[in-house]
Amino acid sequence: MTRCIGILAVASALVCHVAALCGQQAAGPPPTFRSATDVVQLDVRVVTREDWATVRAPMFRQLDLWVTSRNQPGQQLDAPSQARVANEVSFALALGGRVLHFNENDASRLFHVARDLVRPQGRGPTSANDLPGALEVATYRATLAMLYNLPNRADDYLDSIGSRIEALQRTPSGAALVARILLARVIVRDSRTLPFSRPQSTIESLSRLSSEEWTYRLDLSRTDAAFKNLPQVEELAAEVDVRRGVVMHRLGQNEKALTLLDGGISSATDSDVQYWAYLFKGRVLQALGRLGEATAAYRRALSIGPGYQTAALALAAALHAEGNFEEAQTHAASARAKLPDERDPWWDYWRGDRRLLGDLLSQIQAFGQR
Repeated sequence: MTRCIGILAVASALVCHVAALCGQQAAGPPPTFRSATDVVQLDVRVVTREDWATVRAPMFRQLDLWVTSRNQPGQQLDAPSQARVANEVSFALALGGRVLHFNENDASRLFHVARDLVRPQGRGPTSANDLPGALEVATYRATLAMLYNLPNRADDYLDSIGSRIEALQRTPSGAALVARILLARVIVRDSRTLPFSRPQSTIESLSRLSSEEWTYRLDLSRTDAAFKNLPQVEELAAEVDVRRGVVMHRLGQNEKALTLLDGGISSATDSDVQYWAYLFKGRVLQALGRLGEATAAYRRALSIGPGYQTAALALAAALHAEGNFEEAQTHAASARAKLPDERDPWWDYWRGDRRLLGDLLSQIQAFGQR
């Protein structure tokens, strides 16, 4: 009985919320509604598969009506209207993030609702430093952050916003934000070339490669070209260098990999990017037989995050290979003692902006409070 009451309470709250949002006719101006923040927090905590089945139909019906109202010809995005749109975007994204765990199709539909709410209708390109443009880019980035574990859906979503990416990229202040969206497409491509490593081949043996190995190397070469063709944006240069260095290592071009990784280390201001660079530098140096330098690189990675498990394990393995068994055991024991949910930036390497998702959602919610 308590469970049923809980489900009905959630359903009632959600339905009342969207009814308040979209109770007017679609042809009129956007209706006035309260902030969705409280409802969004409730969704993230408690909505289950059973709850979603209860509210799904009325939820989509009302959200679709809201999109229709938002996209009426001549609809102006003044500050109050933009705040209302921001609240609905926040609501749809938070709910989609929850639904994603048990219904990918419905989550994808919610993400497209958010996309349709921020995509301009009958207007010229918006600048990414004004409210509509900034909200639009933050919405795209937050959605992609949720979709990194689902590469096919991430690619589909990127295709659906392709023309808008190009329009925003032409604005002076939009280049950095849009470059990160374009970077997402390359990261998704790169993630498809897993497993991480293959037997490395010399030039002399290329003629004897299997078709699978040829495909793998061709995919990596195309990924590297895609990284090189990204817009030149200073704040992303270090991350691009590091990711290219990893691709070169996987192609067996370790000297080129070292050059790119060192470039990333020298210019990175993001501690996560520095951590990735030192981890991979250690791996490359080990592949080159430079074990002492590899150990030093792993120590640098561990100094960035003394609790990071991957760096501790890599250092332990390198120390063991050097014959320093006592210190190796110390670091291995430290790594084993870490809790499963303790953060390690290595886990986010293939997930792009996933590590920034909380900040992006907070930014979108803040738009609704202006």
